[in-house]
Amino acid sequence: MLRVFIVEDNLLFRESFREVLQERFPSIVIEEAGSGEEALQGIKGIPPDLMFVDMRLGGMTGLETLSRLR
Repeated sequence: MLRVFIVEDNLLFRESFREVLQERFPSIVIEEAGSGEEALQGIKGIPPDLMFVDMRLGGMTGLETLSRLR
């Protein structure tokens, strides 16, 4: 099962994106976070197969988040 993680601080966009992905790919597992810090807490143990990360997050940027996840 494919595991996808969405990191986006705009709640409306994040929910809409999740709904579109879920409709098109019903078998994937989608997790989400509203900030870089939340993403770091949410991704413990097994990393997701695919991540969509907003580069202009408030606080920790998307690039900083990805760097810390590596």
